[in-house]
Amino acid sequence: MNHSDTVVIVTSYCGEPNSERKKHMTKTLCKKLKEQGLFVCLASHSKIDEETQSYCDVFVYDADNSFQINGQPTIDFNHGVAELTSIHNAINSVHRFGFKNMLKLSYDVNPTIDFNSLIERNKSHEKQMVSARWHYSRETIGTISFFSTIEFYKECLPLTELHRFTMAVEDVLYHIIREKGWFNYVELFDNFETYLQNDHIQFCHDGGKRMEEYPYE
Repeated sequence: MNHSDTVVIVTSYCGEPNSERKKHMTKTLCKKLKEQGLFVCLASHSKIDEETQSYCDVFVYDADNSFQINGQPTIDFNHGVAELTSIHNAINSVHRFGFKNMLKLSYDVNPTIDFNSLIERNKSHEKQMVSARWHYSRETIGTISFFSTIEFYKECLPLTELHRFTMAVEDVLYHIIREKGWFNYVELFDNFETYLQNDHIQFCHDGGKRMEEYPYE
């Protein structure tokens, strides 16, 4: 296994619209990661077929795709809440393996990226978290893909911070790190194209409502 200190966490939700296309993206990404010799943990709020599961070392299914937990946040609009629960589900499920780091990817990330090289570059910065600004916005830390030590992420975004999710998760993460004065622990690129060294980063937008042509098998 390459990078035995790092788990790759893939988050996925394959509900409508475009359910079958989302499932295909999830399967393709997991297959490519497994072919690169990485430990893959897929965390999903929808059921996943057995072939996709065969490309994962751990698969976590949580049927609850809620945008609120115990009434938090007070506004029920933010799919970042469901994303956060998936990440914590994954972290909890791989705890026994003793991983230090995680590379988080959404299911629609370009599967042609050299993820081993990406992990190496992330480690070379010697930071607790590496990511990029979301859509060039100055006060965001993008979450479609990021690298972090597991303990740092748990300190930044525990489930107790759900009350903040009246903003997008990218804004919440930036604001928490600014409040804690932790930017010296973070390497933040200006955009994802530079961070991932690819001009085409993802293929699904607006919570899965808008999808681009996906030419990968």
